[in-house]
Amino acid sequence: MTVPALQTGALPTQDGVMLSNLQTRIKLLFKLPIAVSIVRILGKLGIQNSTLRRIDFLSAPDASRPTKATEILFHWMDQVGANPSEVLKKAAGGTVLEIGCGRYAGFAPIATLCNASRYIGIDPGLDPAVLKHRKVATGYFLPGLEQSSQYLRKHQTGLPQLPSPDIKTLNQLYQICDFRRAGIVEAMSTGEQVDLCLSISCLEHIQGFEEAAKTMAALSKPDTLHIHIVNFSNHLSKDKPFQGLYDRPFPEFAKAHSDLINGLRVTDLEQIFENAGLSLQMIPLDIGPDALPDSIDSYWTEKYNLDALSTRVAMFTTLPVKQNPAAR
Repeated sequence: MTVPALQTGALPTQDGVMLSNLQTRIKLLFKLPIAVSIVRILGKLGIQNSTLRRIDFLSAPDASRPTKATEILFHWMDQVGANPSEVLKKAAGGTVLEIGCGRYAGFAPIATLCNASRYIGIDPGLDPAVLKHRKVATGYFLPGLEQSSQYLRKHQTGLPQLPSPDIKTLNQLYQICDFRRAGIVEAMSTGEQVDLCLSISCLEHIQGFEEAAKTMAALSKPDTLHIHIVNFSNHLSKDKPFQGLYDRPFPEFAKAHSDLINGLRVTDLEQIFENAGLSLQMIPLDIGPDALPDSIDSYWTEKYNLDALSTRVAMFTTLPVKQNPAAR
């Protein structure tokens, strides 16, 4: 899921925090391309239509980086000593599910190039009508296929030489892609199963995660490959990942930031997956004890040890991974 990057101010009142966030949103708005800023201002005024949504989509910075999701996934796989070709092999001829694919359907071009039989991209924030528009097809997906092909060749993934994508490849993308504007519980039908299940910085946003985990277990085959990158930070500041989160009970943080995250820690997810019958290995990718605030509210310390509280990023996977980059 795409979540706006915000920063919090050290203000004592909820109103102060909300004001600080509003000021930050306004500043970020005017750092965007002018077309995007105008469209989003109009949206705040209640002026919205398919043309404006399409302009926003094609003009926003992420439209120029179609390999972003793959880069993040392969980076962390490299860090734990896993070969990205395992993902591509599993996608070939199989059904790929990307949970929280964002409005740009991040892994769709890669799934197409791997000749997946089906790609299911689910996210409450995507717009299927925009994704299926011809200008998005030629202005985003076609160059996205080319950039993805170049990235795979550069990354030396072990795949055979890939031809340069063309209109035929673009048509193939639309034939295999199923874009669903919903959360995982609502999006998946009983009996649906997948060969590859991916998510990148998504699971931490899902409210009622227990039901989501049960759905993930139900759609899994015995050999389904799961790779989920989970970001346990406050999603407000990269430099201070736990600021404003651990110094108060989580319900207060959730109320102030409109349920931005679900507040679950790494140990919670381990237990929830186990209860759902989904056996996933947890690998800490980034542990930052130095980033912990000086004062941590008892809401957190009574539930979690310092290792759990300081885990910023972790991977949950069925890959037989042995390396622990966070321990280096």
